[in-house]
Amino acid sequence: MITALSALIVLIVLWVLAMEAKALKPVRLALSPFWYFSFLFLLAFPLRAYLIDVYDIKIQVARGELADLVFEPHMLALSLGFATVLWACVYVGRRRTAFVETAPMDDTLIHLTTKTSRPRYLAGLGVLGVIAVVALLIVGDLFTTKFTGTQYQAARTGTGPIWVLPEIAFYGVFALFGVYLARAKDRLSWIDYAVFALVLVLTIWISLELYSRRFLAAVFLFAIILYVYKNHKMWLLAVGGILATVVASPLLDLLRRVIALNDAGSVQSWQQQISIIIERNFLYYVSGTFEGAGHTARLFSQASWQQLLIGVDQGLSWFYNAGLALVPRAIWEAKPLVYGGVAQYHWLYPQNFDGAYAQGVVPMSFAVDFSFGLGLVFALIVAYVFGRLLGVAERTFWDKSAHPAALALALLIFVYMFNWVRGGTIIVQSVVLFAVPAAMMLGVGPVLRAVFGFAGEAVGLAGPGTGRADKVFFYPHAYFRDRQLDTIRGWPRDKAVNADISDARMGEQVSRDKALGPARVSWKTRLPLVNVKRRPKGAAKDATVYVWGGLILNGSFITDIDNPYAFTAYNPFAAKLFRPLIRWFLESPRCVQIRCLSDACRDGVRREYGDIAYAKCVVAYPAMEPAVRAPRQQDAGRCKFLYVSTQFEIKGGEALLKTFERVVEQAPFAELVLVTHLPDRFQDLAAGVKNVHVFDANYTRDEIAETFLHDADVLVHPTYMDSFGMVILE
Repeated sequence: MITALSALIVLIVLWVLAMEAKALKPVRLALSPFWYFSFLFLLAFPLRAYLIDVYDIKIQVARGELADLVFEPHMLALSLGFATVLWACVYVGRRRTAFVETAPMDDTLIHLTTKTSRPRYLAGLGVLGVIAVVALLIVGDLFTTKFTGTQYQAARTGTGPIWVLPEIAFYGVFALFGVYLARAKDRLSWIDYAVFALVLVLTIWISLELYSRRFLAAVFLFAIILYVYKNHKMWLLAVGGILATVVASPLLDLLRRVIALNDAGSVQSWQQQISIIIERNFLYYVSGTFEGAGHTARLFSQASWQQLLIGVDQGLSWFYNAGLALVPRAIWEAKPLVYGGVAQYHWLYPQNFDGAYAQGVVPMSFAVDFSFGLGLVFALIVAYVFGRLLGVAERTFWDKSAHPAALALALLIFVYMFNWVRGGTIIVQSVVLFAVPAAMMLGVGPVLRAVFGFAGEAVGLAGPGTGRADKVFFYPHAYFRDRQLDTIRGWPRDKAVNADISDARMGEQVSRDKALGPARVSWKTRLPLVNVKRRPKGAAKDATVYVWGGLILNGSFITDIDNPYAFTAYNPFAAKLFRPLIRWFLESPRCVQIRCLSDACRDGVRREYGDIAYAKCVVAYPAMEPAVRAPRQQDAGRCKFLYVSTQFEIKGGEALLKTFERVVEQAPFAELVLVTHLPDRFQDLAAGVKNVHVFDANYTRDEIAETFLHDADVLVHPTYMDSFGMVILE
């Protein structure tokens, strides 16, 4: 039964691969994070289950020993079925994000987003590498605690922050290769090859010191990916490189165990040691890196239905992986040696623990890792989110305008696929260690935008931009001013999805109560908030959302502003506080355009949010039809001044009245018409000035044009505060 089920799963995966092979270039499949994941999935589940069922493969449980565990066929079948459902969720999630069509970014933006400084990268990588090597060679013993367990385990984990330095230097290579990928058309110089050679030497040394396979495998894949990325016809080389790393894994595992025996003072020769290790169980060592089916079957056999549905430790293992595992052992001396959930390993492998720390490393699988903390339903959600993340990485990998930081992160996700399959949540540590040198080399802003951009799109809070506005969906604000309605009505009808929201609507104005009421600052203005909105439910996936004064969480959007502080309700302090977040939104490919009401607004965007946001700005003056088509003929015997504003005081109304009081003394034929909400304390002043006529501001714009504008000679707008002055255009 297990053999047939394993074969069926393999055929399903290969059939899906064949379907994609018809539509995609071979190099796209060869360098796809998802298909690398799928290959490792086949090894960890169908193949592993077959070996367990047919050859009775053992499972590692304690002090490197192999236990005689019996896996019932129905539990193995359940394990395979559940893992395959998770794989399908990953596939669906990846399809949602990997193949979103995006328009090429403007050449100006490409230059701004990929602007690099090679000496900074070399200097950062070199300094970290030298510090790590010198510190570990000279004073390394001062930072290493000799555990009662094997020297092998102690060497792999270490105790102090000094052991983090080699890994930080190693992760700097991802940032360096991000630059190489961003410059795919450039030829590598001798300096580039020299840096890579130095990194390779450093990596070999780190691997020997820490008995770790992942460093060598990662650098090996680095070189192949870079070569194939520049030479697409060599896609078979990428396939061979991936297969080589898989085959090398058990061989390197065997080698490091021999080295560990040597370090422990074994008197046998190398040949004898290898023979002893192989005789224990050769097939175990061949497939020992991929123990997914066995671990998942054991989870199903031990857990109750309640634990399977709501989780075993309610997220403790996830919390440990995401945070506590990053605390150096120099601070937390009792920290377990096994990197993973403390409660998870205590429950699944209690014999692994002796006192405060574990004696052996137990590879898990994403199936157990995703479901252990909060249950099987949660695992399905996480698998879908993980698939979206793989899709983002895959799409970014082929985006010629992507920033080196984003390319470096995509490369990290691809190369560390072993970690995803063996235990997904431990990748958090890798991302944190990657961010340190990457931020130093590529800049803090680009790295944070890459990390949060990937994470945001994975959970559905962000999405790729189309780079164009073929279809526009206007955000259905409850409050529209006239200029906003003009924009909607003036947009080409064949591109405006929901232009009907402007039908039968008149532009909202400031009411009399609000204009004349006490000056109260709302809680929204008092609190430093940023105007971020979810994509409207009615907006089609291929439509770009047009929003005024806001930012959209997911999907493409156009933002229309009259002031660079519009995103924070005109609160300058909040704009400075949220500047990194606002810049991330504006620089994202999802932001198609920033429409500014004036040149001053556009200059303000550059000042507050940088050159990339500025390059997306266009000055879009309000789309307004002439309101007065037949103005009154001027008469030398009279001059009518017109003032229109709902907010009398901040638009200079008092100064206007006092000025007109002097004007009318010298020119009795002058008249002043005020269309405004006149405060009570100015009623007597207005009544005391000759030829002043006051009308309450309860007219529509068309009524103002018909009744007042066409009959006036001079428009007066002595404003103290205005981001543009719409009444002047009217």
